[in-house]
Amino acid sequence: MNDSESLDIRRASVKALSKTNLPQAANILFRYYEDVNFVDARQAIINMGDIAVSLLKVLAEQGSEMAMRDLVKVGTPYAREILNGLLDYPNENVQKQAALNLAEFSSLNN
Repeated sequence: MNDSESLDIRRASVKALSKTNLPQAANILFRYYEDVNFVDARQAIINMGDIAVSLLKVLAEQGSEMAMRDLVKVGTPYAREILNGLLDYPNENVQKQAALNLAEFSSLNN
């Protein structure tokens, strides 16, 4: 199998998993969320919406700006609730990033 075929299979697998909207599928996809060579998995997580929000929350609490931006992209009330909750997080950097992303959320999702 060549690299192109392998990539096609990975993309098809990601698409199939994301279409299930099952928490187990989100957990599998989330293993590849931060893999820069597998951006399809990240996009699939975003597309899964609220199912993925609790997974993104874990990274956001660790200060992941990418996870906070992706919560904005999810765009659901639950994603907003998570960002809002991070305003009271003990880490000041997390608080600042949450505030910036909440402002972005408001401008994009209202």
